[in-house]
Amino acid sequence: MKPLDLLHVGLEGTHLIEASAGTGKTYTIASLFLRLLLQARIPINEILVVTYTVPATDELKTRIRDKLRDAVDAFTTGGSTDSFISGLLEQVENRAEALNILRDSLSGFDEAAISTIHGFCQRMLKELAFETGSPFDLELVTDQAGMLLGAADDFYRLHLVQETTPELVSYAISKKVSPEYFLKMAGRSNLAAKVIPDLERPSLEPHLSTYRQTFSELCDQWGICCAEIEGVLSDRDTFKQNIYKQENVPGYIAEIDRFLASGGTELPLPKEVAKFSLASVTNGVKK
Repeated sequence: MKPLDLLHVGLEGTHLIEASAGTGKTYTIASLFLRLLLQARIPINEILVVTYTVPATDELKTRIRDKLRDAVDAFTTGGSTDSFISGLLEQVENRAEALNILRDSLSGFDEAAISTIHGFCQRMLKELAFETGSPFDLELVTDQAGMLLGAADDFYRLHLVQETTPELVSYAISKKVSPEYFLKMAGRSNLAAKVIPDLERPSLEPHLSTYRQTFSELCDQWGICCAEIEGVLSDRDTFKQNIYKQENVPGYIAEIDRFLASGGTELPLPKEVAKFSLASVTNGVKK
């Protein structure tokens, strides 16, 4: 790798210039712009300068215009404090002709093609609409985040909220499944991939029917046995207090009451349900 010599680097072919932040990239572009005007004799409306962002484009336009003004002053007075322009003065043989080029370029600066990459692409597509088959009102979108989130919203509404049961919707919400969740999933996946084997969507109806029937039976039994269950679990002599602390039992009962009052649609099941399982009760009984 060799240092960049702005006054002698070739103006033809392809050049890769490596630079880090704060090393004078904008100064380099503006300087090469001057050389293309004066030494390569390329008209200002045929020089293309592209960058990534709108703020960078605005800065480039300002810096190149300022460079042109500085060059006009230098070729008028015969001297400059800018080392590059001073070197350019020595290289140019016909300063009067160069001054005319600089003045014409400065007056026609609005014709300079200095834009973002997407701005240049949009301009070309509009100018060559017939050749490219593009609509005349084509608009390039630089940030698709809003469009993608809108698609995720539609998917969430159509395939999760409208097509599924209240139980599944409640479960999905509890697991923080949202349009943003699907958007992140799409970003991590190859949407063009083909899943093999191509299985049919499983039916939830048999499982849902069993769940609802069991829930109905629980409601009937709970109304009959609730007080007795609370009394049994509150027995200090029977249950280990580190597992079934007496003062916590009313809270377990209240949580089951709240779940049953919801109609069974609030899933997943409250964690307190585990306290009423055979395994938990067996483990909680004293020896």
